Amino acid sequence: QIIDIVDRALGEVLNLPPRIRSPKLDTPPKFSGAGDHPAYIRWIETLVGWMRTMMYGGSDPDTDSFRVSVLKNLLDGVALEWYIDFVEKFEPPLDFASVLCGLHHRFITTATVHHALRDFDQI
Repeated sequence: QIIDIVDRALGEVLNLPPRIRSPKLDTPPKFSGAGDHPAYIRWIETLVGWMRTMMYGGSDPDTDSFRVSVLKNLLDGVALEWYIDFVEKFEPPLDFASVLCGLHHRFITTATVHHALRDFDQI
């Protein structure tokens, strides 16, 4: 699902007609590692929509690497720590969609399992 969202929004460069200038938009909210799956998907939709409008789309490796760098500025708390400890040291460098999937696996999937176990123990 995450890869489809990224491909749909950023797979191609958004080309604005000559008379239209790129709008100045506020950056999306930062992801801190908290939340559930639907909230994370909404955050990704907001993030890639912003990136598309900022014309960060396209499939070339340099653009993808730029998106990964921009993402660091949109993380906070334990999610930012994870990025610094994992993404910045990973060789070969991860692509943007893989980083988003990694964030989901590290924070959302783990949190979902813990909530399910807690709920089960309360039965």
